[in-house]
Amino acid sequence: MADPDAPSRADPKYGQWRHWVQPGLKPADIIGALTDGTRTEQSVEVQTSEETSIPFATKELDAATPYLGPGPPEGSGEHRYTLLLFREPKDNFTLTASEMGTNEFTQRRNWNVMDFATKKGLTLVGATFFIVVG
Repeated sequence: MADPDAPSRADPKYGQWRHWVQPGLKPADIIGALTDGTRTEQSVEVQTSEETSIPFATKELDAATPYLGPGPPEGSGEHRYTLLLFREPKDNFTLTASEMGTNEFTQRRNWNVMDFATKKGLTLVGATFFIVVG
């Protein structure tokens, strides 16, 4: 998740602000085997939707950048928070926090998600955004 409008849309000198990078998400069609009893409890943590109790994804790796929720400065106007979903390379893809550099607050600014994706061999497969007013 990134905010291209940091600190404001009029002056995005810190955009893209890196809010969250979560590698190792696997879609529901891959985790169907989890309900047949062939995997142990240690295999993978299954997340479910509260509305349906149907597994929608598994998280197989720790966050490379821990989640930092939206917090635009007061008076900064609208911020677009973008959530981008990338297909990871098939062969033993890993991404660790150390590869992201420091996760200190000010070190999350001026991150280019598409440059990062290119360097890591990621393919964009989905995108959405939401707006928060500062």
